Amino acid sequence: MKICLFQTPLEAALEGEAEDRPMKKFFWVFFLLLVFLCSAGLIGYSWLVFQISQGVTAARHGELETAATIFERAETPFRTVPWLSRILRDDYEKLTFDQANVLFAQGEPEVIFDRFEEAVRNSPAIKDRGDFSFWMGNLLFRRAVASQDGEEALGYLKSALAEYQRGLAVAPEDWDLKYNYEVIKQIFTQKEQDSKREGEKVKSILDKMRPTLEKKPDIAPEKLG
Repeated sequence: MKICLFQTPLEAALEGEAEDRPMKKFFWVFFLLLVFLCSAGLIGYSWLVFQISQGVTAARHGELETAATIFERAETPFRTVPWLSRILRDDYEKLTFDQANVLFAQGEPEVIFDRFEEAVRNSPAIKDRGDFSFWMGNLLFRRAVASQDGEEALGYLKSALAEYQRGLAVAPEDWDLKYNYEVIKQIFTQKEQDSKREGEKVKSILDKMRPTLEKKPDIAPEKLG
């Protein structure tokens, strides 16, 4: 019986193919899994974009309840997977501001405050957007109008003015921000003018009283020495 100490080329090729087979199998499994995940991701993203578009259309037609429901549904993936809001940051921010628009029209400012707090936790960069300052300024102004306490209302107005200023620093060409900023600024200008007029009125009264105060008082005859 002869023993061959060397492999023939055919034997070497068959052995190499047998060794590569598990690697090829792993490669194909990985490739198919990657294709599946990419397809699922594209389908999910298309669904999200479609939902946001449908919500905006409903809001433009005045169907606020329908729009709110659609936006709530579109927000589900971001609530389920919070880090998704950083990957799809632009879409998440658009959804957040579209929701704010609908909720503001429905008279739900406190709900918007809650949503914005959640949005900042999920995507901190959102607070540096001009739209964020625009809506925060609007919410603070709404609180000022609703407040029955003068000092508290003044505090909200100052905060609203600061938000609009911050927004204009980021988006100087935003006309909505400019308009709202000028409205609040006009309120403070009017307040200063009223305070000035009140001060001038008091000063005028004091000026009229001053000669009387500076004049020596008459002494009763019985008190003369």
